[in-house]
Amino acid sequence: MSKIDGNSSTADVYSGDMPIVVPSTVRGAGDFLFIIEADAAPDVLARVAALFNIANVAPHSASLSRELSDQLKISVGIHLTSAITADMIRRKLEQLTCVISVVLTAV
Repeated sequence: MSKIDGNSSTADVYSGDMPIVVPSTVRGAGDFLFIIEADAAPDVLARVAALFNIANVAPHSASLSRELSDQLKISVGIHLTSAITADMIRRKLEQLTCVISVVLTAV
C-alpha cells in the first residue's frame, strides 16, 4: 500500500482550480465579444444566457442566428471589469455539452 504525501495536491478540474490562461487578444477591463456556435436545441439560449449571470452585468448586445439546420450562432457583447471574468465565462461556456466553439475577443 502506498503512502499519501500530505504536501502534494492534485488539480480538480471540476472545481476550477486549473491555472487561468487568458488569450492574448484579451487584456483588462472593457468590452468583450463572445461568439458561440452551438447545437440548435430548444434550451440552448437559456443555458448560454445563464452563464453570463456570473458577471452580474447585462449584455449591451446579443444576437442569435441559425447558421445550419442543426447549428446556432450566438453573439454576446458585454462590458466586464476584468479579463479574468471574461475568460472564466468562456471556459464555462466551453464546458456546456451543447456548445461547439467559443471565440472571445476584446473590442
